Amino acid sequence: MVNFEIFYRPALWNWEYIALAVWVASTTLILIILGRHCCQCRLSRKRKAQILAVNKIQNNGAVPHKVEAEKTAATASRAEITQRWRRFEILWARRDLEDAERILIEIIALDREHLPAQLHLAEIYLARENFSKAKITAERILENNPELVRALVVLGQVALATANWAQARHFFEQVLAQDTKDVAHYLFLAQAYEQENQTELVQKCLESALKIAPKNLEIIKKLLAIFQQTNSQQEFAELLKYGLQLAPYDSDLRALQAST
Repeated sequence: MVNFEIFYRPALWNWEYIALAVWVASTTLILIILGRHCCQCRLSRKRKAQILAVNKIQNNGAVPHKVEAEKTAATASRAEITQRWRRFEILWARRDLEDAERILIEIIALDREHLPAQLHLAEIYLARENFSKAKITAERILENNPELVRALVVLGQVALATANWAQARHFFEQVLAQDTKDVAHYLFLAQAYEQENQTELVQKCLESALKIAPKNLEIIKKLLAIFQQTNSQQEFAELLKYGLQLAPYDSDLRALQAST
């Protein structure tokens, strides 16, 4: 009797191998899909952390808390920050303050210690007249940099804008204790003194500013007004003569000359 099993056994083995191969392939595919899903979940959690940090700054106008900032900075590469900073510089040059503000917030969310971004953000808040956020941001900068002139200037300008003359005087006196070369700082302080009716101190500020910018007609005209107010006739005549030498056809100066 013929044993037919020996003729069918190879065929059975082939089907077994095929079934095994199908099982291995399907298992491998499932593992790949699960791996990709896990990676996407991790990336999603990373992105959510960055978005939460950005939203917090937008809501509070300040730098994120240390723990949140450290988590965000740990997951962010320096390349991301550099790329955003280059984008900010383009927006800043165009005076596109709204988009520049958004980019700076993203940078600070990635790196809480990015001081240039913090300073620019405070100045943009000031320029956009968001005085509360400008004040909060500048104050937080000063927590770690108590004598930083740019942050003090922001606080001084916020004080002037909100008619807090005593605070403005305090901040700009601090500024001038460190930086005596910027005309604007003297003019800001003179404005605060003027609101407090301290005419003598206003005059001193303007005279200091004129030494730095001797051809600035606006400073000359402000000083001429003070000399008229204080009846300082000799100082008035000398400064008016000097002003007319610089700008002989200036209508304001010619009007003052005609009235004397």
